[in-house]
Amino acid sequence: MKSDRSRVSSGRLFTLIELLVVIAIIAILAAMLMPALSQARERGRATHCINNLKQLFLAAQSYSDDYKTLRIPDGIDNYALSKYFNVTLVMCGYVAPAKGYKASDPEPMGTPNMMLCASYTGKRGWGYNKACDYGINDYLAGSGTTDFQPKEILDHPDRTMYFIDGNTHTPSPANDWDTFLAQKHGKSVSAVFLAGNVRTMQRSQIPFWYNGSIGTFSNAYKTWFWRSKSDKPWLDWSF
Repeated sequence: MKSDRSRVSSGRLFTLIELLVVIAIIAILAAMLMPALSQARERGRATHCINNLKQLFLAAQSYSDDYKTLRIPDGIDNYALSKYFNVTLVMCGYVAPAKGYKASDPEPMGTPNMMLCASYTGKRGWGYNKACDYGINDYLAGSGTTDFQPKEILDHPDRTMYFIDGNTHTPSPANDWDTFLAQKHGKSVSAVFLAGNVRTMQRSQIPFWYNGSIGTFSNAYKTWFWRSKSDKPWLDWSF
């Protein structure tokens, strides 16, 4: 016959085993749920970026309506208060400046809330991304012979990207989009087009060609998505 001490010891040992089993089950469930929770969080952040891009589009349209242009200028000296679209929008009062900064600051280090991507993991500030997590289509910047000026009428605006969730001020088909995507919402980015329509895209849906051999389409710059002015007619790009 076992003593009372033996029965107590056995009871304690059994309780400890039960506790370890429960902990193990919780750990397994947590490991199973974490990816789903992470994906849900990124979907929420991606939705936030879509809303930001819509607001950015409306701000740019308001500027264009008031200053009689079709698109907001970028990269053009003496065309606006600043040759950077994001600074122009802040200086003209269409976008609130970042907390602690003035609307008159020509080189803001802080990024306004409307221009913040919650998933962006790169460096921010004027010297890195011009204090804006979204970029304007390089061929709409209006600063070179292949660029379209702000008053030029463009057909099929629903196919031409305007602003995108990129890591550079003027993203182009020659950028390293593999790196950009790795720093974004589950390896996807969102963009607003000239017609105001918004798309969230995976790698295969973005026409780019980086470093002479990496990308989705070697003639990406000839697509409606980007449309280099020197290469007409432009090619369709299937999303």
